[in-house]
Amino acid sequence: MLNRCAIFDNDNRLRKTDICLRIGKMRFRLCFWLILILPLTGQSQVVINEIMYHTEHSSQEWVELYNAAEDTINLQNWSIADANFSPKRIISTAFFVPPGSYLTLVRDQAAFETQFPQSDSLWVLEPEDALPALNNSGDVIVLYDAELTPVDSVEFSASWGGDRGISLERIAPQNPSIDPQNWGSCLDPNGGTPTRKNSISIQSIDLAVFDENIRFEPAIPRESTSYVTIYALVYNVGLMDASGFRVIVRDSTQQTLLHEFVQETPLAPGDFIEVMTVYADFRRGDQVIEVIIDFDTDQNPQNNRAQQLLHVSPDAGAVVINEIMYAPHPDEPEWVELFNRTLQPVNLRYWYIADAQREVVLTDVSRVIPAQGYVVLVDDLPTFSAVYPQLDTAFVWQPPEGLPTLNNSGDRLVLSDRRVVRMDSVQFTANWGGQDGISLERINPDAAATDSTNWGDCLYPEGATPLAPNSILAKPVDLAVLTLTIDPDEPQAGDDLTLTATLQNLGRTEVLNFGVRFEELTTGEVIADITVTTPVPPNGAIQDISTTYPNAPAGDYQFQARIDLGSDENPANDAATATVRVGNPPIDLKLNEIYYEDDPEWIELYNAGEAAINLSHWMLADADSTLYAIPEDVPLVEAMGFLIVTENRDQFLTRFPAASCPIIQMERFPTLNKTEDEVRLLDPYLMEVDRAVYRVDDPAHSGNSLERRSPTADPSNPANWVTSVALDGATPCAENSVFTEVIPEKAVLSVSPNPFSPDGDGQDDVTFLTLSLPVNLVDLTIDIYDVQGRLVRQLVNEKRVQANKYPQQWDGRDDQGDPLSIGIYIIFFEAINWQEGIHLKGKATVVLAKNL
Repeated sequence: MLNRCAIFDNDNRLRKTDICLRIGKMRFRLCFWLILILPLTGQSQVVINEIMYHTEHSSQEWVELYNAAEDTINLQNWSIADANFSPKRIISTAFFVPPGSYLTLVRDQAAFETQFPQSDSLWVLEPEDALPALNNSGDVIVLYDAELTPVDSVEFSASWGGDRGISLERIAPQNPSIDPQNWGSCLDPNGGTPTRKNSISIQSIDLAVFDENIRFEPAIPRESTSYVTIYALVYNVGLMDASGFRVIVRDSTQQTLLHEFVQETPLAPGDFIEVMTVYADFRRGDQVIEVIIDFDTDQNPQNNRAQQLLHVSPDAGAVVINEIMYAPHPDEPEWVELFNRTLQPVNLRYWYIADAQREVVLTDVSRVIPAQGYVVLVDDLPTFSAVYPQLDTAFVWQPPEGLPTLNNSGDRLVLSDRRVVRMDSVQFTANWGGQDGISLERINPDAAATDSTNWGDCLYPEGATPLAPNSILAKPVDLAVLTLTIDPDEPQAGDDLTLTATLQNLGRTEVLNFGVRFEELTTGEVIADITVTTPVPPNGAIQDISTTYPNAPAGDYQFQARIDLGSDENPANDAATATVRVGNPPIDLKLNEIYYEDDPEWIELYNAGEAAINLSHWMLADADSTLYAIPEDVPLVEAMGFLIVTENRDQFLTRFPAASCPIIQMERFPTLNKTEDEVRLLDPYLMEVDRAVYRVDDPAHSGNSLERRSPTADPSNPANWVTSVALDGATPCAENSVFTEVIPEKAVLSVSPNPFSPDGDGQDDVTFLTLSLPVNLVDLTIDIYDVQGRLVRQLVNEKRVQANKYPQQWDGRDDQGDPLSIGIYIIFFEAINWQEGIHLKGKATVVLAKNL
């Protein structure tokens, strides 16, 4: 942004014009001294114009005078003084200085001419009384005429300008000497302009370009950046319009012309133009971009050329952390190996490496890591060389501030380039690998450093591979079958099986045009040969390949997927297998009744499905997992039918002669525990079809079978098994006496008929009470109250009874056997299972009526 601000003196006359520039965060000021009409002190117009006061030796000091008058001035008997105000005669004879001319007063003319041999010696004078010695921190200089009248004076300080070997120059002779804004450091490469015009004087024709006004976008380009836009500002710092000049932009490192531009339109004083060009063919590293103004009439060519360093950094990941020795043997050094992934060398000057605590520069001199090469950073080079004497120490560097100390439990490492832009980083722990003198190696330098699976222990006997390929380095071509999956995972006969091979490219190059074979290993059947033409990217990319095995019959299968890739360098991971058992269609065969008493033990099976079931090669097992085969010639279990398996068929029929379903005697029969046990029903593939878990809580009911309450409830829940309440103690080949479709979640008391009429007419003379509970054995009470709350009948008061479907009837009489009057009666029940901590209560109402 360009602003102009006029500055006036005390007489309200224009003194100077400032042009202030702001470019990003950079600000500087160019001062253009224009039309100034200020009286000078004394009668003459000779001024102090340039001062060399800060030199290595006082003999090199000098002061330049300038005749700004229109007449020639005679300096005979003029003198000069410093802060001591003791005038030193310049010359006692006539010495004439023409208008617009310069005279340089020196302390030692020989020393001066050695430093500025190009100066006009006719206008170099060593004062007769010697030039006063000047202080490096600043001083006072007073010029006197022959009458010792002050002609000009200046009291300057080091802050005004001038430095070791660089003079302090006056910008405008017409402006006051005492104004620090009228002075500045010499810009001439020689450090001074004695006997000629000052380098910072305002010229009539003066175009300028400055280093700080050359910028790049992006400011930090990378090797993969498509192009860099170069911007440069060209200023007219002179007093007149300028046109017809040429601006050249070039890469002076590669000697490449980037842009050439001719400004035909006049550029007014104080204005500027912006030159822009695009650079696409840059290289990695440092390039000097130069902007040149070609203008023959420019009176100050010293500011016609500027340059800026364009540093092109490698792409992130060009150089990576490749191996870390963070837990070495005692008296051995820690070290970190870097690897250059690119095909060009990389200069690591002013690159940085940091751990969790501190950051250090790798090298402060120009040193390169070779293309596809290694560098090892160490904290103690002599000790490292003693441990690894065979290594080329040209690529073993000890950073100037040493290597950060690494923690044996794990640490964090960050590699940054000279712009402190992150190149690579890893935060590792001890469980990644690398302990007890074994290095932590990177498997694939092209894959992420942050992935713990990309690191591991060095496998070589030496325990490390500095300046050499890692022992676990990923191969260029390595395609692996990670897994083979089968869907569905529990198939039934007739299902189509989808086989999916998950492939991973563990190598460092892309692969394509390879084959995948699917086969069934037990039969050798080739299911599919698939050619894959889709590229699989390197560094861990995943790709799934699938095929179908249709209409699979029941049985056991072992499938394999194998890669066919001739260039694969690691065939050990080219195949994967998977097994599956294809079962029969869903079978709804239930363990329905268990008789665990002797003479004989037996188990009832119930087919709740719609098709007959062949039990050939089926098995039974009890809690000890011993298998017991059901005979092969067993008849079918018909739909909705029963089948009994027993240890002794004859004894069973003696006990239950009316049993009407198939009775099968097994060669070996499981021995059932009389207190608690488990029975499992297995199909020919040993897949569990049903399981019964029972617990006998009431020894008083010994001799009765255990019946399944609900075929749909969980058979492994002991609450689903209840002692039979049948008169015969069991219900083989028939519906269970405790059968219910659904086990209630809470206690349910039902009364039927309701109302009932106990009048002896043979119709509804009694009502039946049925109680369903979610538990088996309970202490049970059932009491009947009238509407006034009086107990009229205690129907049940028993311990450890089988309450489910507990059949009770009430004839409408009280405890004394007397008939009760018609009305509403309330039935209360309470059931307690002390073992399971269950306490249930409930009630129901019943209407006692009589015929009118």
